[in-house]
Amino acid sequence: MNRDITLTSLAMLKVKIDEGADYLEYLRPFVIHALSRQTPETAISDDLISETIKETFGLIIPSRTTNIILKRIVRSERFLTKRDGNFKITSEVPPSHVLEQQRTDARRTITSVSNILIRFSREQFSKIITEEEAFDAITVFLSKFSVSCLKAFLRGTALPNHLELNNWKLFLVSKFVSDLEKFHPREFKDFMVLVQGHMLANALICPDLSFSKKNYTNLKIYLDTPLLIQLLGLEGEAKLSAAEELSRLVRSLGAELFYFSHTYEELTNVISTSAEFIDSKNGRGPIVIEARRAKISKSDLLLVAENARDTLEKLFVNYSPTPPYDERYQIDEKKFDKLLSAEVSYTNNPKAKTYDINSARSIFTLRKGKQHNKIENCKAILVTSNSGFASAAFSYGREVEQSHEVSAVITDFSLANISWLKAPQAAPNLPRKEVLAFTYASLRPTDDFLNKVLDEIEKLEQEGKISARDHQLLRSSQIAQDLIYNFTLGESKELTEETISETLERTTKEIKKEEREKLNKEKEKHKATQKKLRTAEEKEAAFRENLHKESSRTAKIITNSATTLVVAMLIIAFFWGKTPAEPDIYEKILFYLSKTTLLILSLLGTLFGINIKGTRSVLMKKIQTFIFIRSIRKYGFFDE
Repeated sequence: MNRDITLTSLAMLKVKIDEGADYLEYLRPFVIHALSRQTPETAISDDLISETIKETFGLIIPSRTTNIILKRIVRSERFLTKRDGNFKITSEVPPSHVLEQQRTDARRTITSVSNILIRFSREQFSKIITEEEAFDAITVFLSKFSVSCLKAFLRGTALPNHLELNNWKLFLVSKFVSDLEKFHPREFKDFMVLVQGHMLANALICPDLSFSKKNYTNLKIYLDTPLLIQLLGLEGEAKLSAAEELSRLVRSLGAELFYFSHTYEELTNVISTSAEFIDSKNGRGPIVIEARRAKISKSDLLLVAENARDTLEKLFVNYSPTPPYDERYQIDEKKFDKLLSAEVSYTNNPKAKTYDINSARSIFTLRKGKQHNKIENCKAILVTSNSGFASAAFSYGREVEQSHEVSAVITDFSLANISWLKAPQAAPNLPRKEVLAFTYASLRPTDDFLNKVLDEIEKLEQEGKISARDHQLLRSSQIAQDLIYNFTLGESKELTEETISETLERTTKEIKKEEREKLNKEKEKHKATQKKLRTAEEKEAAFRENLHKESSRTAKIITNSATTLVVAMLIIAFFWGKTPAEPDIYEKILFYLSKTTLLILSLLGTLFGINIKGTRSVLMKKIQTFIFIRSIRKYGFFDE
C-alpha cells in the first residue's frame, strides 16, 4: 500500500477536526465514499466497508467502528437501509465533491512535506532517499504516536501493518521536524497537520470513546517515575513543556494527579544516583546527559531530589501512600514479571522492575476487582512514558486476567491523545509539544548505542588506531557522542573506523570552536564589565563633582555669613567707645561681645599673625570638607 495515500487521509481527517464535530462523524465521508463504490446488489457489511476504506484511504478502521457509522447513515440518509440485520443500498450514493477537494489539497501538502524531507536528507546527511522512502519514513515516525495498550481488545493504530521500523528513518524525520520547528514555521505547520490527523485516526480505532464523558471527574491518575523526572525539568525543556501541558489539560478535565510513595522513593534514588555519575566517564541515562548539557552540577541535582516533594506539590501532583497488599485483588506477580522482562530490559537497574510491578499491582488494588470499559470511570490508572511497561500491563490484562477493561497502565501519549480529543481547543499546543518532546528524545543517543560506541573505540585503541587521548575524548565528550549519533543516523551497524575518525576530527574542531566561542564570550563579557565599570565610575565621579560643588557653595554661604557677622562686630566695637548710659540687657551683650571680638582678633593678629582673610579661607575649607564627607557617606561613596 502506498504510504502517501495514508498520509493524505490523515491530512483530510485534520480538516474535519477543525470543523469541531463528534469525531466519529469525521469518518462519515470516508464510509459514504466506500459505499459509493458498491453496487445495489452488493451485500454491505462492516468488514467490506472497512476493507474498502483501507484500500482507498490507507486507514485500518475496526469493523465495530464502521458499524456505528453505517447505523448513523441509515438514520440520516435514504440511500442506505438495514433490514433483518443486513445493510442494503437502496438508491445511488451521491459523490462527495468536498471530499475530493480535500484529498487534492491534502495530497499537495503531503507532497510538499516529502519533497522538503528529501532535500533535507541530501543536504544534511548526504543520504539520497526516494519519494516512497520519504513517505515511509514519515509514516514510521507517526506510528510512534499511537494510543497503545488502552484496552485489551483494541489495536493501537490506524496506520498500515508491517512498517519497517528502521532507526535511521526515525532519526531522520526527528531531525527534520526539529529543523522545521526552528527555521521553517509554515512547513512545520504542514507537518503538524499529519500528526493531528493521526491523533484523530487513533480515536477511530476506539469507538467507545465517542460515548465517553467529556471530563475525568473522579479519576485519579498516578504518574510513573519517568514522568515525574520530566515534570522536574531533568530531561530538558521540551519534555518539561509537554508534561506540563498534559498535566494542565487533564486537571482542567477534572482529574487528580498523584504518585505512589514507592515511586517517590525510586524518584529520589534515581536523581541521587545520577548526581553521583555526572562527572564520571561511565555516566549514562537522560538525567546525566541533560545535566551535562545544561551545566547542572551534582549539588544542584541533590537539591532537586531534596525538594522534589514540595516542587511536585506546587505542580498539583500529590504524594499518595502505596496501598497495602490485598489478597482479594492481588495480581500474579510472577507472570507479570515474565511479561515485563520480555518487554523491558532492566539490566542496568534491576530494582526498577520491582517498583514497576508494585505500581501495576497498586492500580489493580485501587480498582478493587471492578472492570471498566472507559478511562473516565476506571477509578485509577498509572501513566508512564515507558511503552514497554504499558505493553506488559496490557498483555497481562488480556492474557492472564482475561479482561476487556481499560489497562492498568497506559502511555502518556495515549492519555494526551484521548484528552486532546475531548477538548482540542483547551490545549491547542499539546500535539506540537508532544512531537517536540519525542523528537528531542529521539535525537539523544541511547544507552545501548553508547555502549556499542564504547566497545568500538576500545577495540580501535587496542589495535593502536587511536591514541589514549582520543579514546578519552570520544568516551567523555558529549559533542563526540552526539556527532557519532548524527553520522550514523542512530544506526549502530554504521559504526566504522571511518565514522570514528571523522568524529574525532569534527570533535576536535567543535571543541576548539566551542573554546574559541567561550573565550570570545568571556572577552566580550570582560569588555562589557569594564564598560559597565567605567560608566559607573563616570557616574560616581560626576556625582562626587556635583556633591563637591554643592558643599563648596554651602560652605561659602556659611563662611561669608560668619565673616560678615565678625566684621559687623568689629565696626561696632570700633565706633562704640564706651558703655552706653543705662543700657538694656541686649545693648550690654552687644557691647561686650563686640569688644571681646576686637580684643581676640587683635591678640591673634599680634601673637600669631592671623587675620580675618586667612581665617575665612581656612574656615571655608573646613566647612566644605565636613559637608562633602557627610554627603558621600550618606550616599555610600565614602572611601577612607
